[in-house]
Amino acid sequence: MTAKSRVFSVCLLLVAAMPALATTFIMPTDDEMVSRSKRIVIGTAQSSFVRERDGNVETVYVFAIEQTLKGSGTDGDTIEIVSPGGDLGRRGVIVQSAAHFAMGEKALLFLNESHGNWTPTDLTLGKFRFVTSNKGDRLLTRDMDDVTAWERNGAPHYEKVRREEAFLHFIHDRVAGREVKKDEQNYLVDPSTVVLVPVDRTRRVKADTTYSAGSYTSNVTCPPPFCVPQVGPYPSRWPDFDTAGGTVTFHKKNDQNISGAGDGGVSTIQSGLAAWTNDCGSKVNIVYGGTTTTASADFDSV
Repeated sequence: MTAKSRVFSVCLLLVAAMPALATTFIMPTDDEMVSRSKRIVIGTAQSSFVRERDGNVETVYVFAIEQTLKGSGTDGDTIEIVSPGGDLGRRGVIVQSAAHFAMGEKALLFLNESHGNWTPTDLTLGKFRFVTSNKGDRLLTRDMDDVTAWERNGAPHYEKVRREEAFLHFIHDRVAGREVKKDEQNYLVDPSTVVLVPVDRTRRVKADTTYSAGSYTSNVTCPPPFCVPQVGPYPSRWPDFDTAGGTVTFHKKNDQNISGAGDGGVSTIQSGLAAWTNDCGSKVNIVYGGTTTTASADFDSV
């Protein structure tokens, strides 16, 4: 095999390893987000509408501004935030990693101008939701369900949760031009140490119920010699969600860890499970049950 063909093979492997339906980012620092954004505001989504402009479908969200942290604008005014994608009824467009909002949702927004519109900086990276943990801690968190992120040194990025008051104080300092040393940026929280209320996605995405289950699930076939004659293919689904409570518990093998992750990958697992729980108002309810010494044997939730 030549050197060129080896490089080509490596590229194919890297492409094959990329997760489907995700946007890849080189993760900007919070300092860069502040400096690159023309406006930073806190507001609440009041209404929205979908439009087609220049052949593109986009959703316009009307926000009531509660507080302006950077840029022009008066508290109490409204601002239109434009995100790519949306549902026009007979057709729609989904743009991975675009920022979208539920009505009544309060958010911290990093914004820039694009074609005369205000848009979140770096798509969903420019949106932070105000949330409260089960212990009452007030936090800010990003929607990272369809994001793959890397640090500039090539290491995987592990998104942290931010303490609301301390993070807003950091933004005020940087907008005012005050330097904030790294050891003073004490607002980051390991997501594995907090329990957040699941995100209500039912008001963000409208599922078209005219699609059959087989059009959006993986098909499973039982081939010979296990099934004679061959059975399927049939659309697959998890068998337990319709039982009492509909809860499936997943465990992590105690001796299998993600390289470079301080918690061995627990926060990554929890984020994945949370992304599926109640998605589009479904009965799916997946919880993390801790580590286990039992090795995985096919469909055993390990």
